[in-house]
Amino acid sequence: MTEVHRIMLENACTKDVFREMDGFLAIINILSTLPMCREESLTTEREEQALSNTIEVARLVFVIGSEAMIDNEMNSQYFEVRHTIRYFYLYCPYILSVPRRV
Repeated sequence: MTEVHRIMLENACTKDVFREMDGFLAIINILSTLPMCREESLTTEREEQALSNTIEVARLVFVIGSEAMIDNEMNSQYFEVRHTIRYFYLYCPYILSVPRRV
C-alpha cells in the first residue's frame, strides 16, 4: 500500500487509474476485513503488534483515499456518487473499536 501511495504522489494521472481500476472499492474491502485480520493475528502475534499493524493499514487506506481525491474532481465525485463514503462510515466504528484481552 505504501507503494501505491508513492506512485500516486509521483504521477497525478495515476489517480484516474486508481479510480478506473476500482481502487476505491479495493480500499473499502481492505477496511471491511481489518477487524477479522486483527482477530486472526491475535492468535499468532503479540497484541500490541497486531494493533499496530491494524492501525497502520487503516492509516494507509485513508491516506491513499484522500490522496486520490486531492486535486481530482472526478475522483471526489465518484467517491460521493458511488456511495463509497457510506462504507467508510460503516466500517470505521469496527476499526476503531479495539477489544482488549486479558
